[in-house]
This record gives sequence, C-alpha cells and structure tokens, in this order.
Amino acid sequence: MRGRGRATLETPSTLESLVPHLIAQGEQPEDRWRRKLSPGREVVIGRTAAGWGTPWDDRISQRHAAILVDGQWLRIRRLTNACNPVFHQGTEKEDFIVGPGDHFVIGSTSFS
Repeated sequence: MRGRGRATLETPSTLESLVPHLIAQGEQPEDRWRRKLSPGREVVIGRTAAGWGTPWDDRISQRHAAILVDGQWLRIRRLTNACNPVFHQGTEKEDFIVGPGDHFVIGSTSFS
C-alpha cells in the first residue's frame, strides 16, 4: 500500500521549543496533529496510541511504531504487531533514522 500523507520533523527556532516536534498529516485537513517530542523518551504512534493517535487512518495499527529522540534525530522502529509497512524515502523499512525536514509514511498518513 502506498501512503499519500506527509509528515516532517520540525525543529522550531525559538528557545521555548528547541525540542523537536512530530507532525502527523492525513488526507483531510482536519486529520492532523503536532506533538512535542522529549529527548530520550520513546513514544508509540498508532490508531489508538494515547496522545499520539491517528484515528483517521485504518491502515495504521492500534500501536504501529515506536519513536525515540536522539538529539536532532529520530529513530523509528516498526512494532512487531503492526499489520502494514512503514515507508521512508519510498522504501519499506523496519528500523531507520530521520532528521530535520525528513518524513516517513504509514498508510495514508505522513509523519514529519
């Protein structure tokens, strides 16, 4: 399945938010969120993941991928129970690194 959404890792320039943010963007304008990431803290994204949910995309598993912040980089790891692939740079990946301005796709949702 090809994802059509887009997500980008943002690193805001203000001192208040030196911590990177993750943006999820589905196909519809209202299917979107932006969350602050904490260095060293792993979060799980998925359709029903508390605080990191993407209920608009039925191709995302309830708990689909884990994200860990390491400096300005994010390590993305597809969870074993995830039904559909995670795409990065057009290729299906299980475990990979993204940096500022990069993105990955699950279902029709893009994460940046």
